[in-house]
Amino acid sequence: MRNIKNISEKRYLIDYANIQAGIIKYQKNFLNEDQFYDFVKNAYKGFPLLLPLGLRSFDYSNCKSLFFVNKNFFYKKIYLINNRRKINYLDKIINIPEWYCTGAVPKEKFKKYVKTIIRQNLFIKNKIYYLKKKFSNLIAFQTRNIPHYGHQKIIEYLLSSFNCVVINPLTGMKKKGDVKSNILEKIFRILIKNNYSKRNIFYLPIIANSFYAGPRESLHHLNLREMLGFTNFIIGRDHAGVGKIYNPLDAYNFCKKYKKKFIIKPFLTKGAYYSKISKTVEINKKKTKKNSIINISGTVFRSYIRKKKIYSFASPLLQEYIHKIKNKIFY
Repeated sequence: MRNIKNISEKRYLIDYANIQAGIIKYQKNFLNEDQFYDFVKNAYKGFPLLLPLGLRSFDYSNCKSLFFVNKNFFYKKIYLINNRRKINYLDKIINIPEWYCTGAVPKEKFKKYVKTIIRQNLFIKNKIYYLKKKFSNLIAFQTRNIPHYGHQKIIEYLLSSFNCVVINPLTGMKKKGDVKSNILEKIFRILIKNNYSKRNIFYLPIIANSFYAGPRESLHHLNLREMLGFTNFIIGRDHAGVGKIYNPLDAYNFCKKYKKKFIIKPFLTKGAYYSKISKTVEINKKKTKKNSIINISGTVFRSYIRKKKIYSFASPLLQEYIHKIKNKIFY
């Protein structure tokens, strides 16, 4: 990645590599216009991977077709938002082009990079294949956040329902403010060593992009995990969301609506929270009295980490380790 200066170039090279690796369920290439509108009509197909014009890393000499997609239409149909304030917020996070083509391929000097991504992701897919042989019931858990007590409660809950849990984050392009992938891995490995050393829990990241598309992206994630070989995948509160673009249970409800379209089984949870009544962290919030719970916030936790303060709803030992990290923690 260091040899590629433009972030958008990396994003589309990663998408291309994953299509070529065969882990994007409904795509054998970047979509053409008809295929894109088929994705629009069939939400269960997930997030459409398109190739914009003008990338320096791609050779467009064999471009087969060109087509235009209005940015506002893309936000309305794929991101499921039609609010100008929210669109403006997303515009600052992720670039949505309007002209696309099919048939272009990476230039020769970028092919080695593409092959590296393919090789790494197929290596992870192979590991999952062997885990399935060893464990009859395993589930994938995705996160892009530093683990707090809410994450730990969910992991423990999964371990009580499945005999193997795979922490399976995406390590492709992310937005500014997200945890760096190498830092996230170090932190999770410390967590696993300190808390789950005798449990069947593994950290197996894959190189794939985040799109911050909430409900629609949750289905994209289901398809991706199905193609990797998982039989179960957890989708919880504000899955693939960003800021306050979506309501906390939008992805949860969207996935519930389409779950019969998938071979992989979505394991749905409403997330974790702290109960003032039981004085414990609980999951799958039921009807409770107003102000009787505290939502455990990854956003608040990140702000504490930046200030090197201890957050009440995360492991103090883990936070002490994080505060000693000298490298930059966030993108």
